[in-house]
Amino acid sequence: MGITDLHIHMGYADHLKYISVEDVVKVAIRHDVNLIGIVDHYEGPEHNVIVNKIKEQVEQVRKKFSEVEILFGMETSVLTVDGEINIKPEIARKLDFLIVGMHHIPAGGKCLP
Repeated sequence: MGITDLHIHMGYADHLKYISVEDVVKVAIRHDVNLIGIVDHYEGPEHNVIVNKIKEQVEQVRKKFSEVEILFGMETSVLTVDGEINIKPEIARKLDFLIVGMHHIPAGGKCLP
């Protein structure tokens, strides 16, 4: 059985100094990780460009390395007590997986920061 990490943040959405997908894969190979999930925070349509940028990197790196399976996802929030999430279906379809969490406590039917 191999090692899996499906929650590796890139840092684009949070304006942090980010690591490249290729560098993440190189570290994964050194540590015998066989499956990784590259993610970033998705807070709304303003992050669509981030989705496209990371997806492009993932696709390029997949061609270069076969030692590690690379999945691409985003982490987003539940917006309402009814389970509405903060990502449109057309964006979610670009992903291999989606991490959804209750990041804020619902108040009056809406989740407030």
